[in-house]
Amino acid sequence: VLASCGAAGGDPSLAYYTAAAVELIHTLSLIHDDIIDRDARRRGHPTTHTVWGIPISIVAADFLMPKAYMCVLESRGSVPDDKLLHIIRKLSTAGAELSQGQAMDILFEKASRVADEEYFLMASKKTAALFGASAWSGGMIGGATEAQAEGLERYGFNMGLGFQLVDDILGVTGDECLTGKPLGSDIRQGKKTLVIMKAIEMSDSGSREVLMSLLGKHDATESEITTALEIVGESGAIPEIERLAKNYAQRALDSLNNLELRGYTDTLVELAQMAVEREL
Repeated sequence: VLASCGAAGGDPSLAYYTAAAVELIHTLSLIHDDIIDRDARRRGHPTTHTVWGIPISIVAADFLMPKAYMCVLESRGSVPDDKLLHIIRKLSTAGAELSQGQAMDILFEKASRVADEEYFLMASKKTAALFGASAWSGGMIGGATEAQAEGLERYGFNMGLGFQLVDDILGVTGDECLTGKPLGSDIRQGKKTLVIMKAIEMSDSGSREVLMSLLGKHDATESEITTALEIVGESGAIPEIERLAKNYAQRALDSLNNLELRGYTDTLVELAQMAVEREL
């Protein structure tokens, strides 16, 4: 949000409240996500529902959505009302898509197979939509033209897809001390991430059968999870998904071409690179 505002020629401090609003929307989605996935840790700390219980955590997450819109409105006086209205509409749309994407992700757990197209539709809603809305909103506050705002939205959207692909990889390769999330939770939950679906597709019949038998086994032992992760690693799926993630990062950067941005391009480039090169 802040970098896009500066890239459009605006003062990033004018976008502080909208940036905070995006973080509140993101945070509420994580609270819900941890409840759905039964995860006990997030960012190296106990998840909200493990500390306060599920009912209070649901209410806390619900509270953050109207609070996000209240945050946007704190910019009244420094940002024109018509822009704030457009930003609230954009963030509302992204929030609705996020919920749709999360619902698809849940339903995928019971599916025997998820096509690539279905996965990317889910990821575009669950993750990329909010990335795109963030960049668009910052650009609008910064005085972006319609073409610049659309270009920044494409930048955020593609970066979001790359980010989600790497998130899926870290779900099976990440260091728990860095990611702050339990390794192998995607296996236990039966997540049909692209890396897992590709691993099933690229493994030999014996390994495929073992992996599919462990996918969605909530009471899987540590040894079984280790076996599943080894199969994913040996399948060759991870390098393929890494290349795909970097491709989306490049698409994000290509979206900035010919926008005549006024600065902060180095920051936007660094963000896109970080999204697909991170270890947490």
